[in-house]
Amino acid sequence: MEACLLMLLREESCYGYSLLEKLTAFGFSAEHLNAATIYKILRKMEANQWVASLWETGKIGPNRRIYTISDAGIAELDHRFHAMQTRMVKINRFISRYHDYAKKESKDYESTDLR
Repeated sequence: MEACLLMLLREESCYGYSLLEKLTAFGFSAEHLNAATIYKILRKMEANQWVASLWETGKIGPNRRIYTISDAGIAELDHRFHAMQTRMVKINRFISRYHDYAKKESKDYESTDLR
């Protein structure tokens, strides 16, 4: 989820609640997302200096905290992207091998005379 939040903040600065809504684009279910969890992750990312926040005073409604990605956050996002790419290559190799084996096993089963 951290990588997804960093990606969203790379695209634009956002309020926590807005980030919560945007996480659904990554496949997170809206009913399973917890605002408290998102804010806890944002505070951790701020402590790691990956994001910065400031209070924005609204003319209408309550003050809101807006989050912005930092240079360190961009570097962390790049690092996670490359790590995910490496994992994806390995996962795709596994899936391909699994499919090949399943096809072979299916052919072996079909060629067996069960009469």
